[in-house]
Amino acid sequence: MRELVTAEGMRQIEKHAMEELQLSDALLMERAALFSAAVLEKELKKRGRKKHTRILVLCGVGNNGGDGLALARILYEHGYKVYVVLLGDRRKQTELNRKQQQILERLQIKIGDTIRTEIEYDGIVDAMLGIGITRGLSGVFAEAVETVSQMDAFKLAIDIPTGIHADLGLCQTVAFQADATAAFGCIKTGLLLAEGRYASGRKYLGSCGMTYPGGQSGQMTYFMPEKKDIKKALRRQPGVNKGTFGKLAVIAGSEKTPGAALLCTKAAFATGCGYIRLMTAKENKKLVLSVPEVVFQPRHTEEIAPMLQFASCLAIGPGIGTSEETKAFLQAVLRELEKSGKQLPVVLDADALNLFAADESLWKFTAESKAAVICTPHMAEFARLAHVTVEQIRENRLQLAGQFAKEKNCILVLKDATTLVAAPDGRICILPVGNDGMAVAGSGDVLTGTIAGIAARLTDSFLAACCGVYLHGLAGERAARKKGKAAMLPTDLISQLGKVLKHMDQKRDW
Repeated sequence: MRELVTAEGMRQIEKHAMEELQLSDALLMERAALFSAAVLEKELKKRGRKKHTRILVLCGVGNNGGDGLALARILYEHGYKVYVVLLGDRRKQTELNRKQQQILERLQIKIGDTIRTEIEYDGIVDAMLGIGITRGLSGVFAEAVETVSQMDAFKLAIDIPTGIHADLGLCQTVAFQADATAAFGCIKTGLLLAEGRYASGRKYLGSCGMTYPGGQSGQMTYFMPEKKDIKKALRRQPGVNKGTFGKLAVIAGSEKTPGAALLCTKAAFATGCGYIRLMTAKENKKLVLSVPEVVFQPRHTEEIAPMLQFASCLAIGPGIGTSEETKAFLQAVLRELEKSGKQLPVVLDADALNLFAADESLWKFTAESKAAVICTPHMAEFARLAHVTVEQIRENRLQLAGQFAKEKNCILVLKDATTLVAAPDGRICILPVGNDGMAVAGSGDVLTGTIAGIAARLTDSFLAACCGVYLHGLAGERAARKKGKAAMLPTDLISQLGKVLKHMDQKRDW
């Protein structure tokens, strides 16, 4: 797992490096500048740009700006023609920033206060504002961002694009749109969330001499999984049977929405689930029989106990509706689950979540059962569940997600362009996978099946949820490459799930 940090976490990293490791702030700045130079040269080389090209370096008066001034010196030493612009109130200039400015002046590198727009730059570096910004840009910084946004040059952000909130990824006014970001110490959560995910471009991480105490002790709050983590979790063992790969019970679909049930079950099979029983409206029997691998069961209360006894995981919600009859059936399922005392993952999605949002008393059944509840709301559904607005979630998603998971003792999969998976113990996995081609009705049903299919065979339900979101997102990326985002359908995600798992076993990167 790769650790992620907030702005405060990053300040602790820097404090640890200077106080415990006895690394000076000047040394850390030099390392950051050297790493940024390496990233810039690598990216320019990929684009066929040679040395002696024109690089515009935009600097603020803080230490992020100091990184930029040091970078300008290194690029000058490497033969680049650098144009340095220092923006902001000079009265607020940090000591390190001033020292870097003085070094450039001794080298007779001119430092301006306005951008020369008549020059055709090959690269533009953003070192204006660092991780401390919490408000929208205005004044000279907003003007600079708007000016360079019109320029056709490779753009590199130092640590984080100016105008992006380091924790939440929000852009309140305008933000520097980078092709790549050179991050130091740890990736900031804001580089993966909201507008920050796209404004930061390709992410490069350099330790620059900094290590994090939390990472050293193995206690990570925010993290994202890497391919090796998913591969290890989903490794299949030879010489076993279908029961080993999970027995999934699905309660989904109604007479009006049978497709949700099929998308969910097909996705679960595509993850390698061994056995699936689908409980749905009796009117859907012929449609379900078109998928011969699925065992059909009509939705009757007397079938609930045998189905739960059979299952190693239960998924409920896609397309079931929100009628009083459906609510009574959901209550019967939850009562039987509590009565059984069985420890199994329960994935709640769509209409099941809508019923929970409408009747808070349903949570008492999950609280008193031994089930590991996995809730999979999109932003609007979560707003109803948590009694907040979508805008409030955007402005505080990490805290709200963690708080909800703890209060409800559930695993929360908060679906968005970047999905969060929050555990009751405070861990939050951030998954920057997938694309806007997946923003179509039915994609959520596929995700439910993907998570449930994996949860049916893993003992760690939080890990299963993380793996499910990861595979679902990669399937979306493969589908987009094959069909294009506009033409993608949820069935395309299902067809790509198996290919994602197949490539997971091959020794190559995505």
